[in-house]
This record gives sequence, structure tokens and C-alpha cells, in this order.
Amino acid sequence: MTETDALPRILLVDDEPSLLDGLRRQLRREFAVEVATAVAAEIGPDRTGFQISPGNPFNDIVEHDTADIYPALVAALAPLGLAYLNIVHPGDEELVAQLRRDWPGVVLLNRGGASIERRAQDITDGLADVVTVGRMTLANPDLLARIEAAAPLNEADPTSFYGGGAHGYTDYPTLDGVPGTTPTGVAA
Repeated sequence: MTETDALPRILLVDDEPSLLDGLRRQLRREFAVEVATAVAAEIGPDRTGFQISPGNPFNDIVEHDTADIYPALVAALAPLGLAYLNIVHPGDEELVAQLRRDWPGVVLLNRGGASIERRAQDITDGLADVVTVGRMTLANPDLLARIEAAAPLNEADPTSFYGGGAHGYTDYPTLDGVPGTTPTGVAA
């Protein structure tokens, strides 16, 4: 289950604080856990992951209670034995460290915009078991070879994302200068 399954995410958001926050927090958390439980029951917890994005302002979402809702949500999800927890890094290092400590399984960490060195440090530091490199992969069909060679990375062109054509997906140059191939000439 990912954030593209937006209903649990939307219900976790608290755009308008009120006197009912405590109850609303609990109900929002329970709904997300019920969805994860149902998916895990259907396909197996080893095939079910859960993505959270504490404080992510995408689509003008505002959250006032990330330090309260997400640790409680992670604690409620932990007993389900899900395959992974995918955290879209909110910039709050303390919160991410707490979520990592509280999650008993695999953590994927999406620290958008961070260098490959910073992402590797997250693994070294135990903050993540896996780091995401989506934009880097789009722009560098030979990403692993570039990392191994300490070569510069191509910059991704976000204006070409999800455009429906080859531009931005198969036309980035590789180390050997041929778009869409690895340094050995094999199609990426």
C-alpha cells in the first residue's frame, strides 16, 4: 500500500485543529491500521508495505500533529508484521529517528533531493535499510556504474516526468555517452 492509495493519507491529515483532535487522531489512525490489516489479510503481510509522509505539504496538505500521529500509527502497524515501512522524509530528523526505532522491520527512506552520499549515510547510520533513488535512476540509466566510478550524476528534468513519451526516460546520457544504455552498451 502506498501513498497513491490516498484515502488513508488524507484521513491522517489534520488541517484544522479542534477540541476533538484526540478522538479524531485515534479514529484516523484506526482507519489506516484497518486498511493495512485488510490488505495484509488478503495478500499476506510479507507482500504489504505502508508508506507515510509526515508533514509532506504535497497537494497543499497541512499537518499539525506529526509528532503525535505518526509514532502512534507506527506502533499500531508494527504488530502486523508488514514487509516494510516507507517513510517519505519530512525533514524532521528526530521524528524519522523515532519512527526507525519504533519500527521492527525494514524501513525504506525517501529523502528526496538528497545526495547519494547522504542516502548512503542513512543506511550506515541504521536510519534506513533501503533508500530510494527514483529521480536519480530516471536521469542515470547507469546509476550503479556512476556511483562505483564516483562519476557525476545527470540532473533529472522534472518537466519530463510522466509525459507519456521517451523524453526524460530513455534519452539521458550514460558514462559512455549513449542515451539509454549502460557503460557496457547493454540497453538499460
